[in-house]
Amino acid sequence: MSRKRSKTSHSRGRPGSAAPDERKRKEAKPSPSDSPKEAPQQPLLSGAGMREVVESVVIAFVLAFLFRTFEAEAFVIPTGSMAPTLMGRHKDVFCPECGHHFQVSASEEIDNATNRPTGRKVIAGTCPMCRYTMDFRPGNSEGETYRSCKGDRILVAKFPYRFGDPERWDVAVFKYPGGAKTNFIKRIVGRPNETICISHGDLFVKPTEEEDLRQYGEAPYGYSDVSIKLDRFEIARKAPEKIKAMLRPVYDSDSELPKLIELGWPARWAPVVQADPAAGWQTSEDYHSFHTDGAAEGESWIAYRHVVPSFEDWQDLKRGSMPSGNPNPQPQLITDFAAYNTDVVTYGSSGYGSGNELYAGEGYGSHGASDGYGESQLAPKAEMLGLHWVGDLALECSMDVESPSGEAILALVEGGRFFLCGIDLATGQATLSIDGREDYRPTATTAVRGPGTYRIMFSNVDDQLLLWVNGRVVKFDTETAYSRLDNGQPQKADLQPVRIGSRGAALRVSGLKIYRDGYYIAQRLARNGATSNAITDFENSPYRYLNRQEIARVLSDPNAWDGFRSRRRVAFALDGDQFLVLGDNSPESKDSRLWENEGFPCYVSRELLMGKALYIYWPHSLDAIPTTKIPVRFFPNFWRMHFVR
Repeated sequence: MSRKRSKTSHSRGRPGSAAPDERKRKEAKPSPSDSPKEAPQQPLLSGAGMREVVESVVIAFVLAFLFRTFEAEAFVIPTGSMAPTLMGRHKDVFCPECGHHFQVSASEEIDNATNRPTGRKVIAGTCPMCRYTMDFRPGNSEGETYRSCKGDRILVAKFPYRFGDPERWDVAVFKYPGGAKTNFIKRIVGRPNETICISHGDLFVKPTEEEDLRQYGEAPYGYSDVSIKLDRFEIARKAPEKIKAMLRPVYDSDSELPKLIELGWPARWAPVVQADPAAGWQTSEDYHSFHTDGAAEGESWIAYRHVVPSFEDWQDLKRGSMPSGNPNPQPQLITDFAAYNTDVVTYGSSGYGSGNELYAGEGYGSHGASDGYGESQLAPKAEMLGLHWVGDLALECSMDVESPSGEAILALVEGGRFFLCGIDLATGQATLSIDGREDYRPTATTAVRGPGTYRIMFSNVDDQLLLWVNGRVVKFDTETAYSRLDNGQPQKADLQPVRIGSRGAALRVSGLKIYRDGYYIAQRLARNGATSNAITDFENSPYRYLNRQEIARVLSDPNAWDGFRSRRRVAFALDGDQFLVLGDNSPESKDSRLWENEGFPCYVSRELLMGKALYIYWPHSLDAIPTTKIPVRFFPNFWRMHFVR
């Protein structure tokens, strides 16, 4: 509290006035000799000044140290093991063919230990939408310069793990068990006293028992030594916000290329043949949207077909003709393809020089191949195009409802099973169903009622159906998770895995986006102490030795899908204060699955946990103001700043 100086007079004269002698002294002008001497000016670096500066610096340092130690700390992401959740060093590009915006890893260009250039250069990457392989080399046909961008800068909160336990699916920073000076960042998937099984890309969990510790607790671990029965496990389900954060793009209807369709390449989305084609769905001229007047009898559908051009197909398509080696393209199964991993790298002291050894990807997924210097040099490696069928999918679209009644239907297919969401447009009631499961009928009231435009998303992930309307998850009257089904093997119906239907409803749908869930590869130390190829999920499969054309044929032919039955399962048993951590980018992540090969345990101890990833505060900056060509160096990339989920 401040104190005001009292105005009360303490003189003996009349209250409120000064004494005569005192008044005279005030009125008299002081003589020069009576003037007070000015205090000598302190030198700039006097003892008192230096002390004040030092004290300020020390206090600031102590506060910063305490904040860093107990509250939060900033980190830079060097590699792409957590992509696309967190980006390491990468190239941020737009496809010159379809315009899709995506990222390609460039981690190989910098040595993480020394932060010095390695001499390697990323010279190509493949678009996840149209599968066009871009040339990043100087003098490319687009005349573009594709710079490499630094990884995301994130804030890590330390206090959550000092006062509570980590949750499953948290993105955490920890000290690498193989070297305390090295910080790693992964997602926590297994918690103390849990046994985690990886099967068909999903995670399954059960309480750890003594038998689990004996069978799965330590290496050596032979894949064929132990039969892992999933009936003892429960699938680990993600919350809705985690699902949306971890979904990977498969296709966006706005990326459809009419010029390819005019050449004869099949459209990805197309109406299902009706007895009366005029009464079904009609396609817009740019193939980006679809309309039905609801006049068809019964149900009418449009369906997605995963018909993707290969690198070789694009060589002919660019010249304006259908591929000579693939004149009748067939739909394929959706796989764990990730554009981020399609980096083609040349290395050596000569940089971009010809004749250098090339390989795609990084870490355990890298393979050498000697190629001549030419267009074939840009081709992605076959194994980087995705070898694992993914059945956990999601559909998002804008739906313009033009009629007051009727039914809109969203359908996802996994292992031949149809997972449906029907919305009654007169009442807004949504009903979920699974063919063959008459007991499964969750219902909910939604905002999709009568004419209007709605943004809808429907997902089948982790044995659970979810619906979002206008960005909000819909709450159903009963649990929307379902018990395990016998649908782990792809069927012919999976060649049209996403569909939209109408039953007497006039609809227009646009902005159709398809996503897939992340796929965890079942990998662990082999009996001989060496890891098998981390990019495959098969014990003894010939798939990883096929070339691009052969893989496409296998993924298109239901008669060749018996190989998916040989998918491997691995299990990790955790004791108290032990956590299993995996990277979102499973093929390119040096995580818990692989540490035993280096002589370290397959878990992170509690004392090694540093904190929870909180916020991307500085993604790579932009070179110009977005949507303009106005150059502004270090323009903030606000669109990538967000909380880490």
